[in-house]
Amino acid sequence: FLRAAHAAATLAVQYRDTERAAGWYRDILRHEPTDETAARGLMTCYASARDMAAVRKVYKTLVESLRREMDDAHATPLPETVTLMRKFTGSA
Repeated sequence: FLRAAHAAATLAVQYRDTERAAGWYRDILRHEPTDETAARGLMTCYASARDMAAVRKVYKTLVESLRREMDDAHATPLPETVTLMRKFTGSA
């Protein structure tokens, strides 16, 4: 499922259908909450719609999921995810 969902999201982005891409990314994150590729994709979709509150929520949920999964209160997303968050919101 995850591979096909990523492919579908990528195609939706290529066709500039960010709503459909966001739907696929949300589905991926429901199945795998620590999937940073999907989180970055969803953040990008929300940023293109200028919904910075949603961008922040995706990032916050990702951080919480990573910390829970790793059982590490200080776990952080990959550098490229942090960089994207800073690009969109000015903070991480």
